[in-house]
Amino acid sequence: LEDKMEAAPLRLGVVRVTPWIGVYDVQYVDNAFGTPGEDEKTSDLTGTVGAGLRAYLRTGPKVIWAAHVLPEYVAWEELEERRSVNGRYGVLGYGFFNRLTVEALAERDQRQRLASLEVPEQVHLRNERGRLSLDLKATGRISVFASGEVARVRNVVKDPAEAPLDLLDRDASYLRAGLRWHMPRGWSVGLGAERSQA
Repeated sequence: LEDKMEAAPLRLGVVRVTPWIGVYDVQYVDNAFGTPGEDEKTSDLTGTVGAGLRAYLRTGPKVIWAAHVLPEYVAWEELEERRSVNGRYGVLGYGFFNRLTVEALAERDQRQRLASLEVPEQVHLRNERGRLSLDLKATGRISVFASGEVARVRNVVKDPAEAPLDLLDRDASYLRAGLRWHMPRGWSVGLGAERSQA
């Protein structure tokens, strides 16, 4: 994180900013709706373009904030109903204290991707999540870690005639805790447990 702050090319007062621009997922899709019959296939060309920024702010000697605003536009040549404005937005806070490291995250990520392995159809999937993580150094080599996370996943369905993809929507929560052994040269081995509910 420190390296990313230092490498940021723009400075707006105390805020350091890295612009982002991208073109990706340009592809020819020969079966846009995932239909089983050869005669019923719909083919089209799609791609994603985006522009935004990542920003970093230090509010104390041991506290750093990071934010990203990365809107994207998904284009389809003929399937107009599949065109969409997606994007990734989030705020992260990091606290590096004597023996305790704290990380807080709030993020919304909406992108075009396959609905699932069973439904090979490109959909706009929205993933919203919040997470709080703690890492406490108990001794010189052993640390204790714990985190809690809540997540909300939604398929943004455009055409009600398509598969009922809202059946894949879910709310989930995760609790994790464990121990980590820090070895020389930056290596570490951890052992933990996780409880999830969806």
